[in-house]
Amino acid sequence: MSLKAKRIIGIMLVVIMAMILFVPGLLWQNYESKHYGFSISLPRLWVKIEGLYGTIILTKSPLEDKADRFQENINVVVTTAPVGMQTVTFFELFKNETLETVPGEEYGISEGEISSGSHRGNWLSFTSDGQDMSIKTLAVLWVKDGKAYIVTCTAQDIQFANYESTFKKAIRSFRIH
Repeated sequence: MSLKAKRIIGIMLVVIMAMILFVPGLLWQNYESKHYGFSISLPRLWVKIEGLYGTIILTKSPLEDKADRFQENINVVVTTAPVGMQTVTFFELFKNETLETVPGEEYGISEGEISSGSHRGNWLSFTSDGQDMSIKTLAVLWVKDGKAYIVTCTAQDIQFANYESTFKKAIRSFRIH
């Protein structure tokens, strides 16, 4: 192999390694709220809106095509938790109120525990039928120092699997400071 060919291969390997190491970071950006004391990584290409519908941050996926009727989204809400209330108690109240207020029928309800750094939380997943589409929701809740942090991820039920890894990456990145 000629010296020129070896240099080209070497340059190609450096470019490939740089893409592997740095491009994934270009697809995500960190959002931090010093006021509410949390941070989360969100998809860079999604639209971000602060303070809409009571959220701290709401991020919506781009429309896939002209027929796309629903923008998948991730949002963070921070609310007050009664002093001394544990995450599991707040979660039960949150779950009951959420399932009572969701329009239509809900099904596929599941729940479990999760950690964010050193903070233990709970998650709730369910699908609900609206007027013309089924929506799947994954909500994760943590309580710390009198605040409840709720990360909610929503997609059309038929599209949820396509966005699940994005949702999980955002949830795993969530940190309470």
